[in-house]
Amino acid sequence: MKAYIESHLSDELDRDTLAAMVYLNADYLSHLFKKDTGSSLINYIIDRRIARSKELLAKGEMSIRDIAITCGFQNISYFSRQFKKSTGMTPRQFRN
Repeated sequence: MKAYIESHLSDELDRDTLAAMVYLNADYLSHLFKKDTGSSLINYIIDRRIARSKELLAKGEMSIRDIAITCGFQNISYFSRQFKKSTGMTPRQFRN
């Protein structure tokens, strides 16, 4: 599951879709994932997306908007909120 998430960060990833891929109930998949990783499925996805966005921001080659979309955030303000929640700074502050 982690490998799939890592290679599909830009895709829409949600519990139901991921559970259907492995023929499990979404609640059961979430339970197994949390038991194995210590993190909820959704938080893991967000954390991986933020980590990838930090890599792209450090390179400085793409706009913040393009980075957000590349990392699977369709809503730029949601990306900024999640980024600040995770890092304590906005994407722009992190880049500078």
